[in-house]
Amino acid sequence: MMTPLRGATLSLCLSFAAHGQSILFEEQFDGTIGYNPDSTTALVGENDWVDFNNRFTTDFNAVEGYTTSTPGNETVLAAAVAAGQNDPQLRTDFVVDVERALVGRIEFRIRIDTEGDDDYDASDSINASQVSLFYTTAPYGNPGATIGPSPWALGAPDSIVAESNGWHLLTWNDNGGLKLGASDWIDGFRLDTVNNLPGTSFEVDRLTLYETQISAEVDPAGAIGPEFTLREEWEWNTDGSLDGWTPVNFDVPLPGGVSGGIVSGTSTTGDPQFISPPLNVLDVTTGRFIVELGINTDADDDGEKQLYWATDDGGINGDQRIILPDVPADDSAHVVRITYDGSGLGGRLTRLRYDPSDALGIDSNIDYIRIYSEGPEIPYNPPPFGELDPASPLGPEYLLVGNWDWDVDDDLDGWNPTNLDIEIPDTGGDTGVFSSAVFGEATTGDPNLTSPPLSVVPPGNGRVFLEIEFAADPDDTSGAQIFWRTAGNPFAQATSLVVPSIPFDGFNHTFRIDLTDDLGGPLVGIRIDPTNQLGSIVGIDAVRIYRDTTGNDYDSWAGSQTWTPGAPGTLENDDFDGDGVSNDDERIFGLVPTDAGSLSPISSTLNTDGDFSYTRRDPALTGATFRIFTSTDLSVWTEDTGATSTPSVGDLQTVDVELTATPVDGRLFVRVESP
Repeated sequence: MMTPLRGATLSLCLSFAAHGQSILFEEQFDGTIGYNPDSTTALVGENDWVDFNNRFTTDFNAVEGYTTSTPGNETVLAAAVAAGQNDPQLRTDFVVDVERALVGRIEFRIRIDTEGDDDYDASDSINASQVSLFYTTAPYGNPGATIGPSPWALGAPDSIVAESNGWHLLTWNDNGGLKLGASDWIDGFRLDTVNNLPGTSFEVDRLTLYETQISAEVDPAGAIGPEFTLREEWEWNTDGSLDGWTPVNFDVPLPGGVSGGIVSGTSTTGDPQFISPPLNVLDVTTGRFIVELGINTDADDDGEKQLYWATDDGGINGDQRIILPDVPADDSAHVVRITYDGSGLGGRLTRLRYDPSDALGIDSNIDYIRIYSEGPEIPYNPPPFGELDPASPLGPEYLLVGNWDWDVDDDLDGWNPTNLDIEIPDTGGDTGVFSSAVFGEATTGDPNLTSPPLSVVPPGNGRVFLEIEFAADPDDTSGAQIFWRTAGNPFAQATSLVVPSIPFDGFNHTFRIDLTDDLGGPLVGIRIDPTNQLGSIVGIDAVRIYRDTTGNDYDSWAGSQTWTPGAPGTLENDDFDGDGVSNDDERIFGLVPTDAGSLSPISSTLNTDGDFSYTRRDPALTGATFRIFTSTDLSVWTEDTGATSTPSVGDLQTVDVELTATPVDGRLFVRVESP
């Protein structure tokens, strides 16, 4: 007997990046530090988190304070934003007492019922504007943490990672210590849990501060280890050439300013800068980098020196920098070595900026700058490219595999609106599905339209394009955002693209996204956030998905079938004929996807000699592999590694198999798997 269907084998690989940093402070929001919902009674020394100015209230479970998360079993701090409040704040009335310069990576775990449907799920996405985190360098006072300095904002997180049940982990990367503040110590926190969404419930689970792993030393005793590879180097050995570096407020007279392998310049303001050309130093699996500077300091130079860096073309900013230790002002050569010891740079290193002093008229000499990294480099895929009103159509090699043009009035064609008022059926107003378009009005600042489940498998070359055709509200300048997700993953900021402002000129406009190299698996969902402005009316005319058919065996095979390639039900994971076998499995085993009776690849059954035959499409075309398993009880299966397989010649092959396994009590079952 035989099991004729292809056995699907799922391989799940989880990858964890261990940053290995020591924890300086962690609040698990488990009740160890109390919570006071009444700010008028909150006093310093009681060690509470405080509802500042009583801007919170009970959540949809009638909770304000510590509770057990639902679903889940962890203790969290839960509340909701009171009606009319756009700036809720959770503050400390205790002294945190963490040295500011030691703080590196910061993590904050939170979930928000952004949909307002009294639950937390994958649709409750969070964007960078909805949560804010501040620190203070002097403690808050009485009552209710009302007294204290202006807090220092961390700014937008470097990453927002969606987890299960609506949880999101916000991370601020290690940038060599926190820079802003009037004191060397962090003495308080302020958490703005939900900005501009009155009435919204939230839960917070954890705030963790890790020690920085970015350090600098002057004239290090040892050499750089052999495990480090030199990635970039500038020695200025060509007189008169800056090798692509740009001085700003730093007078380097050419040609004499670059001579004998030394760059010599004088600060013309208190903010001199020496900026590198564009770089492309990839991140590495170990996260370990070294930047080394050979410098010669002026005898009058007793000021501060800094090194800035930019990653993933994000540009130089004040957060990604380190203040260098004091270098002896003795007119002698010195080496400054900056080590990123496991914290990494947060992506590709794309630019450096060295600020040699902080005063006017200081002479500085730079001998060399070198960049090293340890371990294998992490491959880099450029972010998806979006183009408004592309100049030319896609070539004929692209197959339309998904198409929605809403040509049936009052039919959303499987799309699901959230916070977007769409009248179904049309009642004659400004919204609804009519004239081959979806018209909706934003009922909050976070409306979206989510596709029905998709199953678009990228071709071998990965080339997939998404096009969205829509028109803008004349009063809306907020822009749109497009999200996409792959199997097993939620919609997240990491898989989204902001649409530039759509001109309001009475015409539809097309936004095309090149998803090549950015899917990493089947495309299973699209979400369109057409605006973030309450009351805006938007019109979406079409959504189209294209896949490159060049060299793709599935598309070649699909084109030979009696269906229209790209039509509903013709994608890989669909089952066009409803026989329980996916289209892709029918391709692999040489079956007919339009015939429900064609569901077994067995061409001759198992005989007493242990021989049988099955059909398949040539593995040279499909890339598939095949394994033979046997069983005597249909419970325990063992691979028959000694079985011999002899295929016929051609695109559709018949494979004759001779087993080595033998029956037990006259029973033997066999199955063929293509993992």
